[in-house]
Amino acid sequence: MSPLLFALCIEPLAQRVGLNPDITGINIGKDTFKIALFADDTLLTLTHPQTSLPNLFNEITNYAKLSGFRVNNSKSEAIAISLQHHHQKILEMNFEFKWRKDTMKYLGINLTPKHKELYNKNYPPMIQKLISLINSWEKQHISWLGRLHTLKMMIVPKILYLFRTLPIPINITDLEKLQKRMLTFLWNNKPHRINKRVIMRPTLQGGLNFPNLLNYWKAAQLAQMVKMHCSPAAVRWVALETQLLAPQSPRSILWITRNHRPQITLTNPILRHTMRLWDKLLVKHKPWISSDPSPFTPIVNNPEFPPGTDSQAFQWWTTNQYTDIGSLTPLGNLLTWDDLKQKKAIPNREFFRYAQIKHFIQSKLGRSNRQKTTFERLSYHPHHKQQITWLYNELNTHKTPNKTKHMI
Repeated sequence: MSPLLFALCIEPLAQRVGLNPDITGINIGKDTFKIALFADDTLLTLTHPQTSLPNLFNEITNYAKLSGFRVNNSKSEAIAISLQHHHQKILEMNFEFKWRKDTMKYLGINLTPKHKELYNKNYPPMIQKLISLINSWEKQHISWLGRLHTLKMMIVPKILYLFRTLPIPINITDLEKLQKRMLTFLWNNKPHRINKRVIMRPTLQGGLNFPNLLNYWKAAQLAQMVKMHCSPAAVRWVALETQLLAPQSPRSILWITRNHRPQITLTNPILRHTMRLWDKLLVKHKPWISSDPSPFTPIVNNPEFPPGTDSQAFQWWTTNQYTDIGSLTPLGNLLTWDDLKQKKAIPNREFFRYAQIKHFIQSKLGRSNRQKTTFERLSYHPHHKQQITWLYNELNTHKTPNKTKHMI
């Protein structure tokens, strides 16, 4: 059966699990997260397992009678998080999963009970595996450009998968170890004849576009930040972060000044990593990441604009999706009151709120008409399939010096 057909067939079971009140998941705000599906791989995040697991298997049994579906217990894994030892022992006796203590693999990622263990269980093993793979090619007769393309095709996609799926800080030393091995392989363990910064440049700047792993990692993290602008209905993890950040949203949190951000951006490890990296990249690459001010600067629920924190008073603006500077300056200039009358039939009671918004935007925008940056343009189209390529190219673009230095 093709993955697409299987996905269609498994959906009724997923719906039953999601709607069964006796199968409890993780509650965050108004949402409950208990099942994730990718082809024939299923991940369940359940609470109260003494009740949830028996009811889960009842649903599976009923579904199997109609479809022939069967759970392969020998391939099914479970990991207990914050579960008392004697409760876990009872579950292990009643459910024949492979009960893991440290890690559980899902879609190639080693999931751990504690967030701080994710790095050590994923990155060092993968980097060592890739170095061993490169070592196995040493005896092969491969041309210089062939070595370059081998690294691009065989190494970069594997490490890029970790970059994309794990929004966590990395140990630069580990990454440099792999980067160094890639360079020695390129030069066949001989002295480098061209500075690595030169060969890492884009081809239009006289380089070979040799993979810069650190920039690929930054690009992957920035691509996740672009995804934060997706609708919660379209991307499940955006829905989760929307509940965590309420009344703010993932879309707006990047554009709120640091001293006005909610406390959870300091306590949640994933959000903390995202915001710290964002602040660093914004300082270093501001010209192509953010205009000043950004069209994404929020009006509603932005502490920098105190009137907008009263969500009830600004209900009309939220309902009509006028929640940031860009929505009110579609052509660069602020929509007039008459424009809003014609487009949305804005009621007269909103005139005072309009005056407040106008003052805030004009104090930010002045009279200039700023162009959107590369990052902002991507954020307006967050489902673009080549985000990492665009972002990597921006990170990897450097001014070409007058003279190319060679290493003899």
